[in-house]
Amino acid sequence: VLWPDATSYTGQWIQGFPQGPGTWAWKDESSFHGENKDGLMHGPGRMRFKDGSIYEGAFEAGMRHGVGRWTNHAEEDKATLVYEGEYKQDKA
Repeated sequence: VLWPDATSYTGQWIQGFPQGPGTWAWKDESSFHGENKDGLMHGPGRMRFKDGSIYEGAFEAGMRHGVGRWTNHAEEDKATLVYEGEYKQDKA
C-alpha cells in the first residue's frame, strides 16, 4: 500500500490495520522491518534511519521501547558508536 506522502507498507493486514510482520518505507529512505500491532511498530524489529543509523530491538506503540541496540552510520574517518540497553518511549 502506498500513502499520498509516499509512505509504503508491505505485509499482513488485520481489520484494516498493519498487523504482524511487515515492512514500512518512507520518502526520506528510512525503513522498518518487523512486527506491527494496530498499525504501529510493536514487538521486535529493525529500523534504518535516514542518516543510515540502525536500531534493532523492541518497539511499543510505534516507539523504541524495551531492550535494543542502536548503531550510528560511521563515515570513513569517524568511529562507530553503539548504544545497547533499555529504551523507554523512544529515549535511551
